[in-house]
Amino acid sequence: MFQLNIPEEKREVKLLSRGDVLDYFGISKSTLYRWSMKENKLPFIQINRRKFFKYSDIENLIEENYSLNTSV
Repeated sequence: MFQLNIPEEKREVKLLSRGDVLDYFGISKSTLYRWSMKENKLPFIQINRRKFFKYSDIENLIEENYSLNTSV
């Protein structure tokens, strides 16, 4: 039997569809297009004509761009 030698931490990657990302952020298709194609803020994986986004990339986007300001 053929087995792939993929490290365990890379085996379970959660992918979100374009619709999932739109719902998650509450943004429009044009905003997602801008983030992924123009500004390169959110990388994607293309399978045939469909685009998928890694959940870890979405978390990174949030951490890099939206921090809570605790000092008032």
